[in-house]
Amino acid sequence: MKPYLLAYFSSLLAALVIMPVVIALSRRLGLVDRPHARKIHREPTPRVGGIGIFLAAACAVAPALWAQDLLGHSFSHIDRPFAALLAASAAVFMVGLLDDIRPMSGQVKFLALGLSALVVCASGARIESLSIGGLAELNLGPWSWPVTVLWIVGVTVGVNFIDGVDGLAGGIAAIAAVVIAIVGGYFGQAFPALMMLALAGALSGFLTYNFHPARTFMGDCGSMFLGFSLAAASVVCAAGAGSIVAVALPAVALGVPIMDAACTMVRRGLLERRSIFKAERGHIHHRLLDLGLGQKHVAVILHGVTFIATAMGSFMLVTAPWASAAIFLCVFTLLFLLFQTVGSVRLRETAEALRNQRTLRRELNHYKDSFEEIQLYIRVARDFEQWWSAVCKAAAHMRFAWISVKLAADNGDSHTSVWRPAEAPAELANLTIVRLPVPVAQGPLSVEFELAVPINGTLESAAHRITLFSRLIDETDLPELLPKTQDASETIDRGP
Repeated sequence: MKPYLLAYFSSLLAALVIMPVVIALSRRLGLVDRPHARKIHREPTPRVGGIGIFLAAACAVAPALWAQDLLGHSFSHIDRPFAALLAASAAVFMVGLLDDIRPMSGQVKFLALGLSALVVCASGARIESLSIGGLAELNLGPWSWPVTVLWIVGVTVGVNFIDGVDGLAGGIAAIAAVVIAIVGGYFGQAFPALMMLALAGALSGFLTYNFHPARTFMGDCGSMFLGFSLAAASVVCAAGAGSIVAVALPAVALGVPIMDAACTMVRRGLLERRSIFKAERGHIHHRLLDLGLGQKHVAVILHGVTFIATAMGSFMLVTAPWASAAIFLCVFTLLFLLFQTVGSVRLRETAEALRNQRTLRRELNHYKDSFEEIQLYIRVARDFEQWWSAVCKAAAHMRFAWISVKLAADNGDSHTSVWRPAEAPAELANLTIVRLPVPVAQGPLSVEFELAVPINGTLESAAHRITLFSRLIDETDLPELLPKTQDASETIDRGP
């Protein structure tokens, strides 16, 4: 018991000493988080408090490991999974620190997380099987690699997302660290338990500077390091214990960030159709703030939810497998209802978005197929008549109301060709009309198209058709095809 207490209290003391130094250096070096439209703080605040968390935990882990008779082991006997956990967590911390100093793209950070997770997998720490209440067990085999990577990366992203209110991410991470330490001790995984208690102590010290009003933020170096360490440590415990409960209980403790990450991916990727790597203001803590709650209240509520979920989940350690599965499902059902109540889960909007996007995708694919077919006719056109015939064919396939092209010479001569379908579209009352002046490199001519496009559904569909038609025009070498102009002449073609 002494090494565990040493790890916790030494990291707590180290954090209390290190954090003021980190805060001062952050201000001196300009590493502060400035107010922004999507941020809720109003004063520039040091943003690399994660340095203090990392250093405090490191200062505690090393002496504890070297302590005499540490559970019958010594530092030289650390197994490969734990060594990989330490190395990969340190690498993720460095990536986060570099991002705090000079922001990097989300794709680069995502790649770094994936590679670090692969290091943990390569050490032998993987989620090998999934058990459903003892009723069925799925051996993952080679799929254990992607499942483990997805778990580690997903939890890391979730902790990073939830770091938006003073004290919130640190408090949830501290609860999860204690839970994983208990799981490690329960299943005889001493080293991960030791690291988690050191992390819990470091977070306890950090939170004295991070509760509202925060004197420092943990930054990406803190949130990425915490999320990765928690997720990877749970995998190391599960691999050594051979029980899925070693992952299921940490999943319950991390239920709020996991659920928030899932909702964020759906919201950004499906409802808003934007990059999942671009920040916005729709996380659960933002929802609660929009309801009129203060930062302290939001943190306390979500800490309470995490504590209650963890208390319920702890029974998985002592119940039958089927009961453990029931507890797990019950906890995540309650979390789902919480997220739905505050508006983070929008089932009806999500289902409607899926239907609309499926319809739009089919429509856009149809127009793209038509475009690629007409492209061939455009490329083999040898004179204006062949080219115009292909253009009219494109307008018919893309369901335009009409198109016209006006060729005007400097001397005032002009020639206009117009295409209309044989049957006018039903959507004539709702048209978007676009004029496209076409640059002509040679000759004293000006060329202008006019397109009338029915908005049969969405503006996006109409804009897509206009874009495809514009590409056809761009691919034409007009000076080689243009006829001699005629004064005020007009040609009208009608589709079938």
